[in-house]
Amino acid sequence: PESLTTYRIMAVAADKVSRFGFAQNDIRVNKPVLLTPTWPRFLAVDDTAYFGAVVHSQLKQKGNATVTIKSLDPNLLEFTGETTSKADVAASGSTEVRFDAKAKAVGTARVQMTVNMSGESDAFQDVIPIRVLVSPETVAAYGDTKTAAKETLEVPAGVVPNFGGLRFETASTAMVGLGEGAQYLVDYPYGCAEQRASGALALMLTSDLGDAFHLQGIDAANGKKQAQATINELTKFQCPSGGFTYWAGDCSMDSPYLTAWVLHVLHRGQKLGYTVDKTMLENAYKYMETELARPRPVNEGWYPAYTAWQAFAVRTLVEGGRNEDSHLTRLIGYTDRMPIFGIAWLTDALLMKGEKGPRLVDLQRRLANAILPEGGSAHVEELKDPYLLYLWSSNVRSTAIVLGTLVRGGQDEQLVKRMVRWLMQQRKDGRWGNTQENAWAMESLIDYYRKYESEVPDFTAVVAMGAAVVARDAFRGRSTQSAAHDLPLPTDPSPSAPLPAARGEGGRRPGEGPVTIPITFTRDGKAGTLFYLMRLRYATTEVMKTPLDQGISVQRSYGGKTAFKAGDLIKVTLTVKNTKERRFVAITDPIPAGTEPVESWFATTASDIAQQVGQQTSDDDSWAWWERSGFDHVERHDDRVELFATRLSEGTHTFSYILRATTAGTFITAPLHAEQMYEPEIFGRTATSIIEVQR
Repeated sequence: PESLTTYRIMAVAADKVSRFGFAQNDIRVNKPVLLTPTWPRFLAVDDTAYFGAVVHSQLKQKGNATVTIKSLDPNLLEFTGETTSKADVAASGSTEVRFDAKAKAVGTARVQMTVNMSGESDAFQDVIPIRVLVSPETVAAYGDTKTAAKETLEVPAGVVPNFGGLRFETASTAMVGLGEGAQYLVDYPYGCAEQRASGALALMLTSDLGDAFHLQGIDAANGKKQAQATINELTKFQCPSGGFTYWAGDCSMDSPYLTAWVLHVLHRGQKLGYTVDKTMLENAYKYMETELARPRPVNEGWYPAYTAWQAFAVRTLVEGGRNEDSHLTRLIGYTDRMPIFGIAWLTDALLMKGEKGPRLVDLQRRLANAILPEGGSAHVEELKDPYLLYLWSSNVRSTAIVLGTLVRGGQDEQLVKRMVRWLMQQRKDGRWGNTQENAWAMESLIDYYRKYESEVPDFTAVVAMGAAVVARDAFRGRSTQSAAHDLPLPTDPSPSAPLPAARGEGGRRPGEGPVTIPITFTRDGKAGTLFYLMRLRYATTEVMKTPLDQGISVQRSYGGKTAFKAGDLIKVTLTVKNTKERRFVAITDPIPAGTEPVESWFATTASDIAQQVGQQTSDDDSWAWWERSGFDHVERHDDRVELFATRLSEGTHTFSYILRATTAGTFITAPLHAEQMYEPEIFGRTATSIIEVQR
């Protein structure tokens, strides 16, 4: 035996006339003295906790055990008291010892423990993750110059050491910042079918361009592997009907629009050489054709949204090789009631069919009339209809969709470039507002990039932090390549200070105060435009003392208490207050490190309580659920609980769940955060909570 476990040994005998017999026995392997850890599953920076271990004795006589503990990464985890403890252990008994610890920085800390007793010993080494208290933040600046441009880099106070960094990108193409939109889609923390498909699209598009739009930590080869894996995962979201649903396993709300979007992404994947399950495609086609055949809504107020998703469905089916002439003819009759992005999809369908007649000319005329030129830019002013919000409609999204149609149709290159300029100007921190905007914009802009290129670059890009040059990149001739430079967080505000060689080195430790440094981008050469990106990623240990309401008011209660005993069940109540109806709301509630969620599917008394508290009633009538609104998807993770609502009506909504206090200590808990997934600027958060678990 090489491990401490229970082995089952079985013997089976049989002969040709079907006589048989078997026997089995168990062998348990243990040690005379065994040490097992009792730690938190994770810690947040500045948490204090008791690190315990249980000494188990198989000896026939009592003894005195000496237990030691050591942090191999004291810069991450420090033991603040004694690191050696003695304890009496009864014959064939067990006892627990504890040590005081404090989490100091983000990382994975290694811990060693040993025990010696009556000539016997045991030891182990394990790790504990130490996480950032709040979500990481990313800020970006981008621009272009034919001479020189100046930016100001500001690193806030209280940043977490050894986390994040500074990135510069230079290029000779206007698409230099497009990687930010792709990074947003890949890193998006929620995992419904729409968002997974959008992430797969971003990975496919950027990987196809090689390293031109490099994603941090993902090269082209790995991006392709990750994209293929995401495509494979989409099968989990397909229902027996063939349609796709937002959350795997929940087929009560399959969606024809969502199905069309997933099909569109899968078609793009096929064109780029990815493997797509043909059975999945065929089932989705049949579902779409069934949905298209349903009677139109009686309420004409639904016509803009109805005709829009039908136009997308027809476009997708034509893209998949289906003949949809009858549906095309029917929908073209509704163009007066159709949003602009729906007209763009019908135009795409005709272009894919190779049609060049008056119907195509009329649709292209309608698109041209919907584009509003402003100075050197142009964009689409979309139809303002409340039902279109369920299709994530916005001016950015419609402009991106129409741009793609114009690029494919080869229309008015100058107008196309003005639309590109407007789209790039609409970014905030290098990206657009939500996953749909980022996905459509990325696809259209990359199609534009491949088709149009006007100036042959011949220059050297020079990047300076204060007086120190940190990057020098040559661009000679046409290239899809960008140059990227990853640097540690600057910690010294002096303009002439040398760049630190590694994270955490420099004039001061990160977190001691704000840092402001001038950054200069210079184009040194004959021709071309220098396009640049500067991105700062960081996290802060600052405790949020006051809540924030940016359109959504949220509260969190631990039953009116902040101190609990190990083993207690804690009722957590989350309250959301809306002054108006919200759609596609995501709520993330980090849990204290010394607790764990109680799962409702285990057959225990605690799970019975969890079911009574956390389970919402459901209704077989999905329309009744839609009218009533509420949280239609809940996920319990190791360190957080997430709630999702497709629709959250005006008023107050509450949700409760159960935690169990498991480990003694004082734990800082990040704020509860709620946001509209497709309008993240509408959000709310609570203050930071501090929870104590007593012995």
